[in-house]
Amino acid sequence: MGLQDICLDRPILDSGVQSSQPVVKHSIAQKQLKGEDVVFTHEDVSLPDGDGSLWNVFCVCDGHSGVEAAQFVEQRLWDVLSVKLPKTAPPSQKNDESARWGKSIQKAVTETFIELEREFGQQLNGSGTTVTLLLVCGWVCTLANVGDSDAVVDTISEIDMINVCHRLEDNTSEQNRFRAAGEELSRLTAQLSGPFGGEEGGLGPLRCWPGGLAVSRSIGDSNAGETVVPIPHIRQFFIPSHGLRMILASDGLWDVLKYTHAAMLIRRNSVCSCADKLLTCAVYQNGWAFGDDTSVIVVEVTPSDGDSFEEVARKVRKQKRKVTALRRAFSCAFPTEVEPVEGLAKEKISMFADVDGMDVMNDLGQKADSGHCGRLPAQGSDMELFQRRLAEVKEASPEEVSLNAGRKNDLRRLSQDSDEVLLSQATA
Repeated sequence: MGLQDICLDRPILDSGVQSSQPVVKHSIAQKQLKGEDVVFTHEDVSLPDGDGSLWNVFCVCDGHSGVEAAQFVEQRLWDVLSVKLPKTAPPSQKNDESARWGKSIQKAVTETFIELEREFGQQLNGSGTTVTLLLVCGWVCTLANVGDSDAVVDTISEIDMINVCHRLEDNTSEQNRFRAAGEELSRLTAQLSGPFGGEEGGLGPLRCWPGGLAVSRSIGDSNAGETVVPIPHIRQFFIPSHGLRMILASDGLWDVLKYTHAAMLIRRNSVCSCADKLLTCAVYQNGWAFGDDTSVIVVEVTPSDGDSFEEVARKVRKQKRKVTALRRAFSCAFPTEVEPVEGLAKEKISMFADVDGMDVMNDLGQKADSGHCGRLPAQGSDMELFQRRLAEVKEASPEEVSLNAGRKNDLRRLSQDSDEVLLSQATA
């Protein structure tokens, strides 16, 4: 038996489309200082008049200026969304059918965020909240968000931030949208009493005025002006056949833990202990103290007849060590590089939609309800003005937002070299 035969012995996973429903598990951990974070889930729920397909819903809301907006999202989101989602099962592969199915979800989610904004606006409450929403149906994930509660995906072969962060400091396209609308962007004065004036100088992150928000999109925040919108960015993807893990968390976690480090910290743990471990690591990293409300949901999706995520990660490490040892032992006899073991969880997520909800809203055009309350333009000339401004912003900033858009500072992202070193150590 030759070297190649040894390396190909007993592949871990079978590739191809999964026919059975996956197993979805999760864990939650929270540390509240101001009491403004809200997390909630709906597990294995079916839709009214649907075909019986099961949905799993996970949501992190980071409230500000009070918890009322976050609590309102928890109370109303699923009631509003469930009647808008497609009634059929998700497609099993990327094709025209999956595109149509995905668009129906994009429309449902965008309309839901807008409806929540309008309903909450009627309460004349000044609080607001970020929303990061994960929908899992079959082998398809939909991630929608407003604000800066980020989501990270780990497929063993890659770790990446999957949402688009709407923190103004880091999102150039959102800054351009505000400038095109004539809005003021500025940091705080030394007295923390208002805008410093201009985008240079001042304290803290870049903020929009009036309101002084550090994020460009949220639900609530009625005093922030019309340019702060509740319209989400949406990404949809097929889950790899061996499964994945996702971390959804408020910025209390990401301010102290880099996302690559966070994902690798929990690879060897059962999902039921992952959220608690991340919270413990965060408080240790911050000198045994929390600086903000911190909420974490860890979601694991795996095949019903396959290994758990941590078991797959363990087998991958074992096989890679074996391959590395064989390469070293036979480097003289076999000078050419030996191919990696097949089936080593090499699949990545298969993205089939990356859509700004503004595009969805623009496509809907005059379909927006006239009974508007909140920060969105209503029908008629206001809607037309909004659409013209949107077109101007797109023309002014045609660059695409990358998968890693959002965090650029050292506290929130490892350098590319460090990522590669840590990732190789985790799988070695």
